[in-house]
Amino acid sequence: MGQLSNMLYLASIWVIPVVIAVTFHEAAHGFVARFLGDETAWKLGRVSLNPLRHIDPFGTILLPGLLLLAQSPFLFGYAKPVPVNFRALRNPRMGMVLVAAAGPAMNIALAIVAALGFHLIGYLPAPANQWAALNLKNALIINAILAVFNLFPLPPLDGGRIGIAAQATGIAQGAFEAALKYSKERLAFGHPIAEFQAIQFMLADMAIQIEAARALVYECARAGDESDWKRLNVLASMAKCFASDMAMKVTTDAVQIFGGYGYIKEYPVEKLMRDAKLFQIYEGTSQIQRLVIAKEIFLPKSD
Repeated sequence: MGQLSNMLYLASIWVIPVVIAVTFHEAAHGFVARFLGDETAWKLGRVSLNPLRHIDPFGTILLPGLLLLAQSPFLFGYAKPVPVNFRALRNPRMGMVLVAAAGPAMNIALAIVAALGFHLIGYLPAPANQWAALNLKNALIINAILAVFNLFPLPPLDGGRIGIAAQATGIAQGAFEAALKYSKERLAFGHPIAEFQAIQFMLADMAIQIEAARALVYECARAGDESDWKRLNVLASMAKCFASDMAMKVTTDAVQIFGGYGYIKEYPVEKLMRDAKLFQIYEGTSQIQRLVIAKEIFLPKSD
């Protein structure tokens, strides 16, 4: 019974700050987007301080809760992303930055409010004052972390996805160069394995896919420079999806060329393969990118 009480108490001093931080963060994105001309989030009910509109039951509550109870050295979670049609903003280039910055700015404001709230702790009776102090402390920590980590990808999702595609292409290029170099040095049956057609075909396929991904990233950059926001939206998802899957395949093939050596840490390709896997997961999984692409194919947005 005592252990259950401790768990409930622990949950109460974390859940409340998390829900408030996430709710205000997501609502700020939607509010600023509506203020600047896009009513997508408003029509979907996301310009609201109702937590149920923003929290993801698993990503916002269950996953962080399990990590907390397991005394994990880190906490991780996510909320429902706020849909924003950047092409509907009155000034898309500046508007997309302001919409992206709204969430971190709100978290900074909440962190300041939490810090100022410590001045009121002395007016509360015990043990409520201790419970309130822990809530304020956790609110300060959570909002500071959310603000900092959301400031890194300050440009909106389109820009983030292009960046991930570029990183994935670079990882694949590194794996290709390492595999090519190794194939010229590794001898089998008295010959470098680079002379074997099977290895040549693998390296040729790797080079083709890397160049295709690089061209797609450049095309995204060109669409952004030309303020072609409609095309950029789907191109960014295409680039992120293709480059991430390409990097996974290229690095896996590089490990294959290295053979058993590719699996050990003395050689670089095993780390590159692990890095490549991450690109398929964060900043929108490859499956989510395919959903975005399919939606644009079947239900294209009008200008």
